[in-house]
This record gives sequence, structure tokens and C-alpha cells, in this order.
Amino acid sequence: MVSPGSRFLTFAALAAVLYGVPAYAQTSSGRINGVVRDDRGVAVPEATVTVTNQATRASRSTTTATNGSYAVSGLAPGAYAVSAWLPGLRRVSQRDVQVAAGAAASLDFVLQPLM
Repeated sequence: MVSPGSRFLTFAALAAVLYGVPAYAQTSSGRINGVVRDDRGVAVPEATVTVTNQATRASRSTTTATNGSYAVSGLAPGAYAVSAWLPGLRRVSQRDVQVAAGAAASLDFVLQPLM
């Protein structure tokens, strides 16, 4: 038979483990952020930025804000390929962007006109 004291200790240990899981998940992920501008230095709003994990091929996309800024968070540590584009402008890509656990990698883009 299990004593009430050992049940309490088992429950307390389980609660401690489960409580620590979300904190680890939040601090173990990284992010990539930056600004997208055109060749004159003007912010490019509504550009699509795609971040692809080079090992898993998992990708996520976002669009830039009115000031050209973007951020993609919740990324697993590793190497990423990042691209930015907007219709009428050339797509720009950068490979091997390293994301570390709990850290941010900064990557800005300059988009050139197609013609």
C-alpha cells in the first residue's frame, strides 16, 4: 500500500517537472529579425520574409511592418536560409544564418528593382 506521504511527494515531483517544461521551451528557442529596405534605403512594407531550417526544411513566413522590420521567433537552434521579396523587386536570400538557443540573429536585406 502506498502511504499518503509518498503520494504527495510523487505529485510534487511531477508538478515541478511539468512546471519547468514551458520555461525551458521558451528560453531554448531563438529568433531572426531585421529590416528590409529598397536600393534607396527606404523601408519596404509588406515584403515577404521566409525562414527555412536547413536541416529539417521546416519554414515559416512573415511580412514586414510599415517600417520594414520583421521578426520570426520560436526557432530551434541551427542554420537557416532566409529570403525576402516583394513583387517588382528581386528576391534576396542568405544561407547559413546561425540561430542559437535563446538568442537573436539580425539580418537586414536590400531589395533591388527587377529592371
